[in-house]
Amino acid sequence: MKKFVYYFFISLSLTACASVNLNVNKGALPLAKSQAQNSASQTLPEKNSSAAKIIKSVVDQGLLFAKTDFQGLLKTKYVILEMQRQDGESAPIQIRIGEKSGEKSLPWEKKEVEVGYFFIELPAGLYKIKSISIPVGMDVATEPLEILLTVNPRQATYAGTLRISGTKEKVRLGGVPVIKPGFEYQAQVEDERAEGAMIFHRAYPNYAAKVTIQLMEIKK
Repeated sequence: MKKFVYYFFISLSLTACASVNLNVNKGALPLAKSQAQNSASQTLPEKNSSAAKIIKSVVDQGLLFAKTDFQGLLKTKYVILEMQRQDGESAPIQIRIGEKSGEKSLPWEKKEVEVGYFFIELPAGLYKIKSISIPVGMDVATEPLEILLTVNPRQATYAGTLRISGTKEKVRLGGVPVIKPGFEYQAQVEDERAEGAMIFHRAYPNYAAKVTIQLMEIKK
């Protein structure tokens, strides 16, 4: 196992440094080696052709893997992170971490994962986590959040450990309803790549594509 961890990180394409529990949730499997190689080697047809759109949808997928660690007030039944592409050209994606909702259809895309490590396949691109929500009684408290992250095409991207601690309850005024529950929090991103390498190898022992370290960046 020590040899694996050493060679795993020798082969990584490093772009930043940051952290990562031992729960593994396979939100989606990455492209098989042969599929990725065949797709990458094809010459794309004209932009307006249906064949180009089909090939692009395969080529532009990436695997995001990261870890969440919620503390204080955020140790609840579930936490929802709302994420969207930075260019705003896609519908929001809800990442529900913890207890499953049981809802079968929603007007937005939703990924349900466990607390700890998660693996989610997404279209490649630049993303932003823009809010965090937790249940408060029969209501839901939502606070703004700005965390930037990248999903690279045809490879896995390790984004680090997102550690958020809820420090204080508060009341938000304005909007509908006028009085809403809220909370204060502290967030940080940590680099736990050594542990991450072992977890990734355990989840995907035959993964043949590239793995890149590109940590989340907290803006707010």
